[in-house]
Amino acid sequence: MTQWHPIFGHLLRPVLQEYYDVQTNVPVGDLPREADIIVLRRASTKDPPFRTLWNHLTRWNILELKGRSESARIADVDLLVEVGLGIHRRLQEKEPESKIARAEVAFWYLANHLGKRFLRDVVQLTGGLQTVSAGLWRGRILSRPLWLVSNRDVPIDLESASVRMVSEQTVEQARELADVIMASEEMWHHYGPLLIALNRNLEKEFTAMATKRFKGDIDWDFIVAKAGGIQQVLGRANPRDLLEGGGAKTLIDKIGVDGLMAILTPKQRRELTRRIESGKN
Repeated sequence: MTQWHPIFGHLLRPVLQEYYDVQTNVPVGDLPREADIIVLRRASTKDPPFRTLWNHLTRWNILELKGRSESARIADVDLLVEVGLGIHRRLQEKEPESKIARAEVAFWYLANHLGKRFLRDVVQLTGGLQTVSAGLWRGRILSRPLWLVSNRDVPIDLESASVRMVSEQTVEQARELADVIMASEEMWHHYGPLLIALNRNLEKEFTAMATKRFKGDIDWDFIVAKAGGIQQVLGRANPRDLLEGGGAKTLIDKIGVDGLMAILTPKQRRELTRRIESGKN
């Protein structure tokens, strides 16, 4: 099963990293589950320029992301709050001088689609919800902001691009998303491989769009290779050639640590973690 939250964290960074520290794989204590939690911690004194979705971020934000095929469940909100309170406590213990108020810690629940029944159940749990914009609702729980995001329903723009990338999309929405993320070559290099991998039927169209937009100055060998499946590329390569030729390092430099973790299987991630902890190469 695709691990969406490390991919989501990878997509968030180019938009938020100047203002927020993006943390994935956050320890959740003794809870009997692996929560798909991302923590966004304000890391800059500059006022962020956000105007839409991320304009609502507070100093500390605990996000839970559900994958494309996962249905939203009211029980997830209970668990988000439980995990979020624990993370808030741990962060406060690490920074006792910060004095972060309850209102400065927001809980975010993001799922592919939030239906009427789910929203009704959240109202019963919290006492009320306010519709902020398409696909976005605000509530409060234990004096903390609670944000609910229906990923496939939020308007497409640069701020919401990461959210829309991990949601279901029609062909027209994929085209609109491609046009938005081609606002800069850097954004296209960061988002393009995944967008193509998820929309292989539009690969030629997106290639033509990007070539025209960036006047042909784009590393399509890397884009296509990544979209075609890095596991397959690595599987066909000679390991000695990758190491001696510097190909392995180049690949990791291009996709980053989050990109590497996203393409590893759960078994491979566990083995990597085991080797790091034991100090073995």
